[in-house]
Amino acid sequence: MPKRRAAGEGTIYFNNGRQRWEGKFPYIDPETGKTCRKLFIGQTLKEVTQKGNVFLGNIKSGLLPSADKITLGEWIKVWLNEYIKPSVRVKTYEKYSDCLLTYIFPRLGNYPMKKIKAPDMQKIFNDMAATGCRGGNGLSVYTIRNTRTAVSMMYAKAVELGLAAKNITQGTKPPPHVRREVDPLTEEQANNLLTVAKSGNYIHQNFYDYHSDPGAEYLKQLYYNAVLLTLNSGLRLGEVFGLRWEDMGAEANTVSVKQTLAQTKTAGTFFQPPKTKASKRTLPIPANVMQSLKLFRKQQSAYKRTVGDFYQDRTGLAFADWQGRPMNTTRFGKLFRRMLAAAGIEGRFTFHDLRHTRHAIIKKRRQYKSHL
Repeated sequence: MPKRRAAGEGTIYFNNGRQRWEGKFPYIDPETGKTCRKLFIGQTLKEVTQKGNVFLGNIKSGLLPSADKITLGEWIKVWLNEYIKPSVRVKTYEKYSDCLLTYIFPRLGNYPMKKIKAPDMQKIFNDMAATGCRGGNGLSVYTIRNTRTAVSMMYAKAVELGLAAKNITQGTKPPPHVRREVDPLTEEQANNLLTVAKSGNYIHQNFYDYHSDPGAEYLKQLYYNAVLLTLNSGLRLGEVFGLRWEDMGAEANTVSVKQTLAQTKTAGTFFQPPKTKASKRTLPIPANVMQSLKLFRKQQSAYKRTVGDFYQDRTGLAFADWQGRPMNTTRFGKLFRRMLAAAGIEGRFTFHDLRHTRHAIIKKRRQYKSHL
């Protein structure tokens, strides 16, 4: 004879018609305040009792009654759309979305959140490190750490809302952080890069003579001045291509960062304020660089007169593309790699690394002067 249960502990009985044990456990729905009953079934009295007690314990710990039904895939979509998309920049949203939908959703999306444990998530991180890429190679530490961060943030919100008992990411181990070593360009390499940028040979490879194309001539001057300015200011890619002529202090030889150009998969190309207060700044640049920029502005005006309405100048950008539109940074990235190859610069060097080159050259010059 089953032991009599106290009030509020639920009712357990054997269903002769279905030949199984059943238990109905009362609870207060925290969302509605109403008393509800949850049905559990099992082959033994002990099994049903355990299920009911776990359920009531979870409710007491703050877990919502629906937590046993929601899948990780459902929560990923809710978290991304309701809690992340409205509160972060588009690029940050895309980063978290790509990580979760590419690496987590296909593996665990159909599983109830309550059944997923830390070892399940750890296995995904390990597999990403071993064979995560399409070619069978491991993914970068950067990608794995970003994915783990997204999972941790997602579970933290789930715990806060009572959809998960704990943040299982705390039971996983992140891959060691490996900082990529950047070898800045030497002064000779930087000068070679500027020479290549000024030549324009990389613009229309194997197509036609760029010297007879006014658009190519304009772009040649644009790319050269963009590289020249970056080497002498340390600006980031989005900051360079977000500059307007009004942001340049021609008399004081300064440039002011007031907006940046961003490019994302979902929102396309758009302008946004600098990310932090420190990013919104005014920087001095050498007088010869400002002189080059002034000359480029005259060249831009002459090009606009040549092509007429083809050039749609609506933003006053200093580095607008050949039609007056914001620069396509992905396309520029490919051209920059052509510049590097033509200048004989090998390795994983990026436009962003020009910042390090500027600092290294300044430091070297100071060291040289100190020995005079």
